[in-house]
Amino acid sequence: MEAAATPAPETQIVRGQMTGIITKPGGKWQLAVTPEGSQFQKNLWTKDEELVQEMTGRMSEWFDFVCGVSHWNMNDGTPVRSLWVNSVAAYGTIPEPPQPN
Repeated sequence: MEAAATPAPETQIVRGQMTGIITKPGGKWQLAVTPEGSQFQKNLWTKDEELVQEMTGRMSEWFDFVCGVSHWNMNDGTPVRSLWVNSVAAYGTIPEPPQPN
């Protein structure tokens, strides 16, 4: 009997300009990124202190952020979708993943 295939983790590419860093409790940060073509920023989560230090010196630069997607519910049951930075690359170097049909 074959084991059921584990679905690939959901990922999202965020292409945008690094605009800020927000310190959160518990050794976490959010990288504030304004995606290309948007006036609204996305706050991308990380626990990687080295990444935070690097991004501190690279404000206003553009990057491709490869993010894992986390789904969870607030105390009142409201669903939340959080983006966690897995890796960062030079702007425009990561192709968009194919979208499901």
